[in-house]
Amino acid sequence: MRKIFTALLMICLCEFGFAKILGENNISENIVSEMILEGEFNKAAQKISENPNLSSEVLLNLIFTYPYKNSEAKQNINRFIGEHKFDLNHLFSDNGEDITIFYLLILMPINIDEKIELMETIIKNGYDLSKPVVKSDEYTLSPLAVVIQNEEHDSEHFRRIFDFLVDKKASPDMALNFLLNKKIGANIDEFNKTQIDEIDKRLKSAEFAKNRQKYQPWVDEIFDNYELSDFDGSEVFFTAYEYILMNDFEGLQKLIDKGFKEIPGIVAHTINESPKNRDEILKLLQ
Repeated sequence: MRKIFTALLMICLCEFGFAKILGENNISENIVSEMILEGEFNKAAQKISENPNLSSEVLLNLIFTYPYKNSEAKQNINRFIGEHKFDLNHLFSDNGEDITIFYLLILMPINIDEKIELMETIIKNGYDLSKPVVKSDEYTLSPLAVVIQNEEHDSEHFRRIFDFLVDKKASPDMALNFLLNKKIGANIDEFNKTQIDEIDKRLKSAEFAKNRQKYQPWVDEIFDNYELSDFDGSEVFFTAYEYILMNDFEGLQKLIDKGFKEIPGIVAHTINESPKNRDEILKLLQ
C-alpha cells in the first residue's frame, strides 16, 4: 500500500498518466483521454468500443489528471463518466492485492474539495460503497477502514473523507476495530485476557488520554450512524471484548444501547472469553 501511495504522489506532482505506472501499455488511452477532455465524446466512445480493454486505463487517466484541468475539461470528464458507464467497481491488481479506483482516490494527495467532488461523481455513476476497496487472500478493507488506517498522514483531510463516507453509509467493516486500536495505541488483538496488567498500564498513560480525546469523536460518529447489523458478527463480539479489556464502561454501554444483548448467544460468549478481573464492567451484561 505504501508503494501505491508513493506512486500516486509522483503522478499527481508530475501530471503523469497512470497508464505509465501500469507499464507503457498503449498510447491510445492518452489519445482517448484527450478526446474526452476536448468534448469529442462520440470519437472517444468509438475508440473504447473498438478496444474495451482501454476502458479502465482511460478512467484512471481521467481521474488522475482531473485536479489539473480547467472547469470545462472537468465538466467533460464528469459527463463522460456518467454517459459511458465505466465499470467503476473494476479491480486493479497490485502486489498481491486487488484494489478499486476508490481506494486510489482515498490516497490521492490532492485538494480535499476536488477529491470529494470526484468521489461524488463516481458514486453517482455506480460505484458500490458496500464493497471492499482492497481484497487479498488474507483480508479485505472497507473504504472507512482505509481512511482510518491512513489518517495519520493528514488527520483533518482524512476526517473530511470519513465524514463524507459515513454520510453515504459506506461499509463500516473493521472501522471500529481500527479505531479502538488507534485509541489504545496498539493492536489490541495481540493482547489476551492474561495481559491485563500491560493493558491497564497503557490505559493510565498520557498517550492513551491523548488518543482517546482524538479518536472518541470518530467512534461516536460510527455509533450515531450505523446499527450493529451493519457489522460482521465477529467484529461486534471483538468490539465488546476490546471494550471490556479497556475497561470502557461508556463504550460497552453504547453497544448495549444498540442492541448487543439481543444478539443470540453473544453475551454468554463474551462473558466466557473475558478476563475475570473485569467483574464490574461485566455486570453491564447481566
